[in-house]
Amino acid sequence: MNPFDEKVRSCLEDEIIEPDTLQTLEERILARYRGTRRKKAAQLFLMMSLLFSGLLFYTANTESVFADKLRSVPILKEFLSAMDISPAEEKSIEELGILSESGKYDVRLQYALSEDKRVFLYFQFPEEVVLRESDHLEIELLDVYDQVTKKDYSMTFMKNLNPGMPPSNNGYIVIQGFIPAGMDLSFPEKLHIAFRANVARNVSYDHWGTRSAEDEPLGEYRFDVELQKMEKRILERVGKKVLIDGNTLVIDQLERGLKTLDIVVSQPKNNKDIITEISGYMRDGKTKKIIDEDITVSYFTKTGEIHALYLNGEEIPKGGEVEIVLEEAILLPKDQQYITIDMQKKEMIHPIPGISLEMASAGKRSALTFITESNIHPFDTYKTSASAEEKRLPHPSVQTIGENRTKWSYVIDENLMDEVVLRRARESGRKVVFETPIVIELKVPSANSFTPIP
Repeated sequence: MNPFDEKVRSCLEDEIIEPDTLQTLEERILARYRGTRRKKAAQLFLMMSLLFSGLLFYTANTESVFADKLRSVPILKEFLSAMDISPAEEKSIEELGILSESGKYDVRLQYALSEDKRVFLYFQFPEEVVLRESDHLEIELLDVYDQVTKKDYSMTFMKNLNPGMPPSNNGYIVIQGFIPAGMDLSFPEKLHIAFRANVARNVSYDHWGTRSAEDEPLGEYRFDVELQKMEKRILERVGKKVLIDGNTLVIDQLERGLKTLDIVVSQPKNNKDIITEISGYMRDGKTKKIIDEDITVSYFTKTGEIHALYLNGEEIPKGGEVEIVLEEAILLPKDQQYITIDMQKKEMIHPIPGISLEMASAGKRSALTFITESNIHPFDTYKTSASAEEKRLPHPSVQTIGENRTKWSYVIDENLMDEVVLRRARESGRKVVFETPIVIELKVPSANSFTPIP
């Protein structure tokens, strides 16, 4: 019962107010009360209408944003199917979900797989970035450094790369950093990485190797990464020596990582040749079953020497005895590693058997043409003096001119007026096939020994 009804009944019982007076008062108060209720109801209705309209406006303007956020959530199953991740490595995958909005499109650093000598960073580009068959995604590395000490680590990553991004990859690419086995250097847990991305449309090359494309810059992207699952490599000292055509190769140590097994080697300075390539396979030490059919992939020092043999794949045993079987090698005489061209006289200063200079011209664009007695690429870098910085040679124009004779023509965007020094390619040396394969017995450290870096 409301206060008004209660007051009216009280007055009637006590006969304090005349009935007609009471009736007038009741009508007046009821009329006022009904107006107040209508006003409050109208205010409540207006408030609810405004809230509902605001909700509709917010929903309409955030639907696409919400969809984008939903799409940005990485799905581990899709990632594992798109990238080369083994079941053994899955437990070491670290989900990051770092967003960079500094470019034309948002790019996310979704996952990482890391150890103290290897870093695999998995970036995801949005579905709007579509590559056709003739298009390339180009990545230019800008910065890589330790967030704490600011030490530069850009030399451990490739500066320019063209990662493939087929539709089956769901927009994922991987940028890898690696520190060569045997080096006294490790990756930090807090790493800053920045790169510039570009889509090159309709890429083509002319017969000189000059690139032609329509560039679509995507922007620059920066990420601050904290790798909390970084693991430490396992080291096993070896110290064995083998003799290859009078040259010593020392097996220094084994380094076991998440995805690889590296065999660190060295070559004494008194070797007459540089051992630039080794071919062979790895087999089980007891059963003799072949574990890895190819160990030709290697790391090299600036001198062209092999620094480590690189073995990859799930077939590498978790531990135990293995044998490295060497079948052939490529040797490059140390006194033939470099050749010098006198651009004024247009001749080789110290001729090398099997390589002849056919033409040399200097100008705004300099040209060099060689004839070799094989179809193996003869040179990979050049420099303008013995102390100058080496530069990568452009792609040559290649022409077969007879049996086992090939013409190689280089066009360099530089005026080479005096001398130019070219370094022989590693593959251009003398191939030695062993009559009896060289067998190296090794004990592989256990893969279960991995521990997180403290």
